[in-house]
Amino acid sequence: MIDNQGKKVANSHSKNPTNQSRFKKYWDWLLIKKNQKALSIVVLVCTGLLKLVKQPEDSKPSMIIFDNGQGYTGNQTATNSSSGKINQIQGDQNNITNNFIGISLEQYETGLKRLELEVRLEVVKTGREDKERIAVLEKQLFSLAAKQANPQATLADYKEKLTNAYQFLADLRLEVPQEQIKQAQSSLGQGDSTKAEDVFKQVLAKGNNFSPEAANQLGELAYTRIDYMAAYKYYRKAAELQPNNSLYLNQAGVISQTLGKYTDAESYFKRSLKINKKLLGYYHNNVAFSLNNIAATYQSQGNYADAEPYYQQSLHVWEKVLGANHPNVAVGLNNLAELYRTQGRYAEAEPYFKRSLTIRENALGSEHPDVASSLNNLAVLYETQGRYAEAEPYFKRSLTILENTLGSEHPRFANSLNNLAELYQSQGRYAEAEPYFKRSLTILENALDPEHPDVAHSLNNLAELYRTQGRYAEAEPYFKRSLTILENALDPEHPDVANSLNNLAELYKNQGRYAEAEPYFKRSLTILENTLGSEHPRFANSLNNLAELYQSQGRYAEAEPYFKRSLTILENALDPEHPNLALIINNLAELYRTQGKYAEAEYYFKRSLNIFENPLKEENPNIAFVLNNLALLYQSQGKSVEAKQLFLRSLKIREKYFGIYHPYVANSLINLAIFYQSQGNYADAQYYYQRSLTIYEDKLGVNNPKTIKVKNDLNVLKEKF
Repeated sequence: MIDNQGKKVANSHSKNPTNQSRFKKYWDWLLIKKNQKALSIVVLVCTGLLKLVKQPEDSKPSMIIFDNGQGYTGNQTATNSSSGKINQIQGDQNNITNNFIGISLEQYETGLKRLELEVRLEVVKTGREDKERIAVLEKQLFSLAAKQANPQATLADYKEKLTNAYQFLADLRLEVPQEQIKQAQSSLGQGDSTKAEDVFKQVLAKGNNFSPEAANQLGELAYTRIDYMAAYKYYRKAAELQPNNSLYLNQAGVISQTLGKYTDAESYFKRSLKINKKLLGYYHNNVAFSLNNIAATYQSQGNYADAEPYYQQSLHVWEKVLGANHPNVAVGLNNLAELYRTQGRYAEAEPYFKRSLTIRENALGSEHPDVASSLNNLAVLYETQGRYAEAEPYFKRSLTILENTLGSEHPRFANSLNNLAELYQSQGRYAEAEPYFKRSLTILENALDPEHPDVAHSLNNLAELYRTQGRYAEAEPYFKRSLTILENALDPEHPDVANSLNNLAELYKNQGRYAEAEPYFKRSLTILENTLGSEHPRFANSLNNLAELYQSQGRYAEAEPYFKRSLTILENALDPEHPNLALIINNLAELYRTQGKYAEAEYYFKRSLNIFENPLKEENPNIAFVLNNLALLYQSQGKSVEAKQLFLRSLKIREKYFGIYHPYVANSLINLAIFYQSQGNYADAQYYYQRSLTIYEDKLGVNNPKTIKVKNDLNVLKEKF
């Protein structure tokens, strides 16, 4: 089974004019704790065996608004080449910022929390039928969470935006009364941009040479306060008024991409790229940014083939312009590596992740949070490949860095705990995983609102651990609480809600509560079709899950078309060698095996195995799943020699990757026990039953249904033979 991926909540801000720009009124309203977007997870299950895979911290394609330090640089609105002035602001601007923007970190965090509360109220007030507005609000919540996760950096960016507005106001002294300029600048120093925006709107209405920059500044301030619809309006206006300004085009592209308007984003970015290449030449930093942004737009749409050459060009330009060891090069390497990881091109991804890590260590120091992110990403890659021994030290080092730099109560530290817990879960080290999951949950509940979606995802992960162990009674309330939080915090039709519904349905399926599971699977499927479309890989995964439910009930005629439709979607959406495709092929083969359609089953099992055993790929645990299933097929056909070889090979792979005391190893041991029993080799059968029983008792507990069944089977064998 393949479970749905739950992406995180997006961000929002009220359109009420009384809320706009009034940060100064927020600062002392409420003391808040930091917020952090939790890592979303993808659950890959092959014939009922669960495997959790996390997204890396930099997994979303990085959108860039040109260079750090970029901003308003003087009267650039009167020209068509302001993009050539991008690097003009040097150390003087930092001095200006420090001198007149008098906002403390605590005040800034309080303001962000106040904004979050306003956005959540707006979500409640907005009718569920207004799906476009709800989607924008969710994106704004997502961005607020990201800002609260790294308030020091985002405060610096916020101050820089106010500084740019302050400088532009100085250039408007002949356009607006001097007293109004002074009042607006004074308010900016206190973090209130309301009066500055009033000035900019007056200038915009005049339609003179200053109007394009006035529109851009209005967009910048709206973007800073996470009012994306206002930012979209003003950035587009700036680009309309000055269509040859690459900066304005880039900003319009970023906000369009943020709002999911990918066609618009692509157009803006490509126009910006064309101007930058003409004015600055191909080998320029801003050309690299434009190339990167085009690639990110393609990647966001799942258009990996078109994204790759743009990422490659962007990386090439950065290396040429900035040198091979610049932090921007690390970003480019990470983006390309993540693209390869998403496509299942693990061997290609690894050297890029490693090089990105090395650059960050050298440029930022070995204890920087960005280094922790790179370590995490490399660890996720290793875990995805089943290279658990290599993944663990990277996860642990990432955890240590975040604890030392951000503290042990920070949400990013909680996320790192979660990642290490998931690694332990993958290895069957459940006793070690549980306290990490619980500690992660406690931190998030304290740092965030207990009803925050990130808390819901943490609850889901703990429930998933219990489900894996067969602790169904403990898992159910956590799954239900997670679902309730997501339904209340998000649109009930949100993809995250679909993910939660799917997980609860899977729990019911495991318990044989098929009648309860089916409506949850169906509702999950409907949500994904309505929100992501009927050709999206997550919709395909949901089709697969419903098919597996029908298969469990013996409803084979209903299961087959769902498996086939799922396979068709993934064949169109993914690379032919993608591991997710191989898993779906395996599941269809298993359906045919169950029905006694051995010829069809063998064809699909071998096709799945060929993908996993591609010479360009390393051996991985998924091979063991398919080998086991193919062995069962051969056993059903009386091909004992072939079956035995595959059972033993599957066992060997599982012992290599999971260790000799993992429940997956116990599953292989049981299959061998049954095989030997069918061959009349009762001594070997008893040996393998006993080994599997020892593992189950240790990992799942003596009262687990699987443990009880194996114990009973062993006793029956002993009594008879």
